[in-house]
Amino acid sequence: MATKDALRPSTRQGYATHIRLHLIPQLGRILLHQLTSRDVNGLLATLASRPSPTGRQLSPATVVRIHTTLRTAMNAAVRGRLITVNPANSAELPHPRRPHPVVWTTGRTAR
Repeated sequence: MATKDALRPSTRQGYATHIRLHLIPQLGRILLHQLTSRDVNGLLATLASRPSPTGRQLSPATVVRIHTTLRTAMNAAVRGRLITVNPANSAELPHPRRPHPVVWTTGRTAR
């Protein structure tokens, strides 16, 4: 995050929260060059199945955002030649449910 100068404060805070609450507790014990796609998939499965440290179940969209944070950090490690392959690129992500569009008719508005 130190290299990301153009981030809005809310984006920076979101990334920091993902790192502090989810990524470090799950992956922090694994050395960077030893991190595998299996580890990343395990993280995503854990995030999707267990309540977060705040006690709430994470939505699939939140799991995808956490994965995006990890993937971006791993891409920076590849660019910095710390690792050769980004293990987060081949992760199996949950499919967020798209909201069903609703037309606000007069009858619906009255209800």
